[in-house]
Amino acid sequence: MHFKQIAKDLSILLLQHEIKTVVVSPGSRNAPLIQSFQESGIKCLSIVDERSAAFFALGIWQSTQEPIAVCCTSGSALLNYAPGVAEAFYKKCPLLIISADRPESMVDQGDGQTLKQFGALQNVVKQSFKITDIATESKFANRTINQACLALTQNVEGPVHLNIHLNEPLYTPLEKDATTFNFIENNSSAPIANQLNITAVETAISTHKKVIILCGEFLPAQAPQKALEQLNTLEQVVILHEVGSNLYVQNSIASIDKTLSKINATAWEQDFAPEILISIGNNIVSKKIKQRLRTTAAKTKHIHIGTEHQLLDTFFCLEKQIAAPAKTSLEAVIAKNIASNYKSNWLQKRAEAIEAHTTFEASLPFTDFTTFSHIAKNIPTPYNIHWTNSSVVRYAQLFSHKEGLNHFANRGVSGIDGCTSTAVGFAFASQEKTLLISGDISFQYDINGLWNTHIPKNFKIIILNNSGGNIFRIIDGPTKVNNYETFVETQQNQTQEHTAKHFGFTYLAAHTMDKLNNTLQSFFATETKAILEIFTPAKESADTLRSYFKYLEHE
Repeated sequence: MHFKQIAKDLSILLLQHEIKTVVVSPGSRNAPLIQSFQESGIKCLSIVDERSAAFFALGIWQSTQEPIAVCCTSGSALLNYAPGVAEAFYKKCPLLIISADRPESMVDQGDGQTLKQFGALQNVVKQSFKITDIATESKFANRTINQACLALTQNVEGPVHLNIHLNEPLYTPLEKDATTFNFIENNSSAPIANQLNITAVETAISTHKKVIILCGEFLPAQAPQKALEQLNTLEQVVILHEVGSNLYVQNSIASIDKTLSKINATAWEQDFAPEILISIGNNIVSKKIKQRLRTTAAKTKHIHIGTEHQLLDTFFCLEKQIAAPAKTSLEAVIAKNIASNYKSNWLQKRAEAIEAHTTFEASLPFTDFTTFSHIAKNIPTPYNIHWTNSSVVRYAQLFSHKEGLNHFANRGVSGIDGCTSTAVGFAFASQEKTLLISGDISFQYDINGLWNTHIPKNFKIIILNNSGGNIFRIIDGPTKVNNYETFVETQQNQTQEHTAKHFGFTYLAAHTMDKLNNTLQSFFATETKAILEIFTPAKESADTLRSYFKYLEHE
């Protein structure tokens, strides 16, 4: 079977499986595939850097919720996909990785741009498939392509790798159109919770006086808002959620770490540790709640609801995992109210934390803390906000956010390596107002995310520049390393003014709170893509955050 026919069949089958967009990175070995995609009507988006391309595709999926593909040439190009594919795996994103390869007989034979591509991503994909250059049987190639596409959405969604060995010559036309493609339909339905599982959740909630529903990340459309509002009427139920949960539930605990700071270890053990823990959504940012729940794991029964690749025993007390979407599962739960002071106790601590927070903030100088607070109060609605990792996403948890804002973060693996690219992909696909809030190191690490011709005018970036990785000043340990500033914090004194100009962004800067007050409104009002860089003091910012939690604990 001529590889050009494989390329054509691949294009037709992608469309049959509703994969309408391929993010391509340029190369020679994959050029015939790119040509075929274009001829078949697939939307091709060119992103040169493969690492950025994978995250860009992830951002598109966050907006569209449709399967998407990436395509690269042979050699190390495939390995550059790895960080984005890992994030896609833990985000359960149906991303098809299509890699062109040299002839299988030339692998490990000293040929250029050749390495062992098949299986290179095996730890972060659901399955790997290959079509060899000696596959002359059309039915085999067809079946392999169908299997790869079907695997994207079977059971738990996730990335799949399809490696295609292509022989030379690469650019000779197909002499005859054999029209060999054969579409295989996927009849498997999405996982749903059966009545037995629903009853188990109802019984657990209705027979215990201390129930926590802990909510991780949700895409806005998947957040179980109505179901949680109903369950939150129960006196024995407390709902804990984070910014990335995209939930706005009255009388819930939205700033987990802030509230936990008012609950000492003894009080947690006696009054606040749950008898029943129900976890939903993707990964939790708060390290404090993980640590607290693990200390009292012996007295807690944990039920996790969600489609996962593995058993999710985050808190070391998992008793039941229900492989079904949290939204539809909780909507089916009808639990009974029982007399309990559990919710009122939590809300009392929340009120104390808010009062202490307000008092502490009133006397602060210009630091990261006051900057994040000011930003949170002044982001207009509607906006899609992408928070980078490390200190940025942690600061996001400490402040109230307006209803009407959607929040996103790469918390699957929680790396800083593709946050800009993901936000750009989302902005491109949604064409809605999108804001990236980034630390300076995160921004520079993924600066190729702006090497992109698809950035819309309504995309904006706020950079918190505290001259290094300030997260390492906040957490215990790193500052004890010799030459800490050079090798851990990686201090730098660069600005992004020239970067903004290079990529066609309007640039604004602020070094004081007064300047930030005057600049922020014009930043959001500008009709062009823009970067606002805010320069904050590193040491004072870290000291302020440490003092903040000590103040909450003792006031």
